[in-house]
Amino acid sequence: MDCDFNESIGWQIYNARVLMKNKLHRKLKEFEITAEQWSVLRILHMKEGYNQKELAERCLKDRAALTRILDILEKKELIERKTSPTDRREYLIYITDKGHKLYDEILPIMLKNTEENMVKFSNEEVEKLQYLLKKLISNLE
Repeated sequence: MDCDFNESIGWQIYNARVLMKNKLHRKLKEFEITAEQWSVLRILHMKEGYNQKELAERCLKDRAALTRILDILEKKELIERKTSPTDRREYLIYITDKGHKLYDEILPIMLKNTEENMVKFSNEEVEKLQYLLKKLISNLE
């Protein structure tokens, strides 16, 4: 059986992800932040105080990759690690005032970027795509 992998769902999702990520990197360049760093800030902006294990799970990153991202964000003074009050071996991650300010600057750009990515889709198509992707994800978990 002959199969064109360029037409496979997996390849098309991967291709869309790479194109979207590259576009996002170009938009974030002026803020000296990567898409990966943004994803951590976004999650911390919604809820602070995750430990590194929880944050890695929320960001879909392995612990080593997240540690590198956190080190960079900490050097930029966008996040801070605080010792857990219940376990001195554990650190909880918080976004700083500088991090909140950067988040607020970037958010309109992110919203516009999402809008641009979906410009050729109707609202119904976006909803259907979201539904189908959630269904695919649940099938893979």
